[in-house]
Amino acid sequence: MKIGPKIGSIAGGVFFILLLSGYSSFICVQDLIGSNKTAMKTVKTLRELENILGRVADLESNGRGFVLSGDKDFIQQHDASLKEVGDSIATLNELTKDEPERARYLQELLPLIQNKVEFCKVLMSTMRLKGAAEAMALFKTERGRILMDEIRHKVSYRVELEEDVLQQQIANSKATANNTFFAAIAGGILALVFVSLWSFIIIQGLLNPIQRLGRAMEKAGAGRFEPVTGIDARDELGDLASTFNNMISGLRRMEETYIGNNGNSPVHALGLVRQHAHAFGFVINDLLEASKQLSNGFEGQPEELQMSLEQIRTLSKQSKETCDLIDEISQSLIRSDELRRTGHRTLDEIDEQVNRVLTEADSSVQRVKGLAERIHDLDGLSVIMDDMANRVGILSMSSQIEAKKGGGSFEAFADEMKDLSERMRQESVKVKHLLFTMERTIYRAAGDNEQAQEVMRKAITVIGQLHNRLDSLLEPITEAGSKARSLEERLERQKHQIMEFQHTLERANLTSEQKQFFIKQVNSTAQEVNNFGSELSHLLEKPSAS
Repeated sequence: MKIGPKIGSIAGGVFFILLLSGYSSFICVQDLIGSNKTAMKTVKTLRELENILGRVADLESNGRGFVLSGDKDFIQQHDASLKEVGDSIATLNELTKDEPERARYLQELLPLIQNKVEFCKVLMSTMRLKGAAEAMALFKTERGRILMDEIRHKVSYRVELEEDVLQQQIANSKATANNTFFAAIAGGILALVFVSLWSFIIIQGLLNPIQRLGRAMEKAGAGRFEPVTGIDARDELGDLASTFNNMISGLRRMEETYIGNNGNSPVHALGLVRQHAHAFGFVINDLLEASKQLSNGFEGQPEELQMSLEQIRTLSKQSKETCDLIDEISQSLIRSDELRRTGHRTLDEIDEQVNRVLTEADSSVQRVKGLAERIHDLDGLSVIMDDMANRVGILSMSSQIEAKKGGGSFEAFADEMKDLSERMRQESVKVKHLLFTMERTIYRAAGDNEQAQEVMRKAITVIGQLHNRLDSLLEPITEAGSKARSLEERLERQKHQIMEFQHTLERANLTSEQKQFFIKQVNSTAQEVNNFGSELSHLLEKPSAS
């Protein structure tokens, strides 16, 4: 899984946990609302039971007052109380229509109330039609009192039950409120635990590969090109490890191609070659002096000897030019070595830039801090690149010396110098391709995070500086290869001139002793040319100092 989806899974998990917590809280709130509605209905039922009991009592009092006093005002009060009793019965029917238990109780209570109402109506009618005596006799039967006592008993019993139900509903509401609170708290704690645990797992999954990559880069910076192992992650770090291993493989191939088991500084090797070139020039000068002495003692063929002397002078001049050309090649390689040394200061500046980039990164980039640490290790990569260019520059001469050791002529040296620039260009293209692959890997790791992309752009700038460093290290080698072609042409011309001079000596009218002396000088010159190859082969036997 890529780093982006891993971080997204944290957000998804938190969202799912909060969704569950919210759903649980919603259910609890719904229960709480239902409990409150039921409690309100119970309260209204209690209120109406108390109202109906009081209104029935008022109905009875108005009837009794009318019988005892005969005041007709009690008739109006009686009718008003009768209407209120009807309203209370209608309210109770409405409150209990959805609750069978309460509806059954109301059906038991209503007949008693209706009987009480009928008794009061009969009492009032008897008072109006038959007089006080008949009404008093009916009142004294105590039927009204008995009905009223039964109504009070029924209402009191139901009130006690409703109060118990109300207390239970209040307790349920409190429990539901507590459950809602605990559900919200538990959801928050669970989300925090999930984020912490999953973040720890992700960070560990990032740190371990980064540590392995860091150790591998340190080894590569020290010249030990070992691939990184133990990174099986299918994310940007896995891609980076694969790219790093490809780069290490390329560096090892370059090391095997250009370095082998021996390595001498090209500056040191060219210094020895330059010494032999100067020795070659001294022999040519000796040959010139010997030719002058011979020309003073011969008069037979002055034009032919004069032509030979001119050829010798030309050889002497070209030998000096050859020495100068070798000096120029040596200076180019010395400049490459100076660039390598000054490159370390550039790498320090790059390291400071990377540190500033990491300082500017925000907390979102820090959550994927393995990515920033990977960018921080790019200075190790720059060291590898610098070391690679240095080693290729230093040890490319070894491949040339190997060719000479195998019996090749001195032209092999010039041929190898001529091909060195092309080989360096090809290998640098491979390494640059690996760097561009790392750029794409870093861009994919950055994702859509704007600040992380800003950090990546600065890191790519650092990689661009590494490209420039590689080009600057390659330039002196390319220049040296170009001059090596000129050296090859000069050496070829010198060989032909020596051969022509030998033919001229053979045609000259000289005594055997003079000819042997002269030919001895020419042979020593040719022998010194061959000493280039033998001395270069002898360099292989010396320990490497580079």
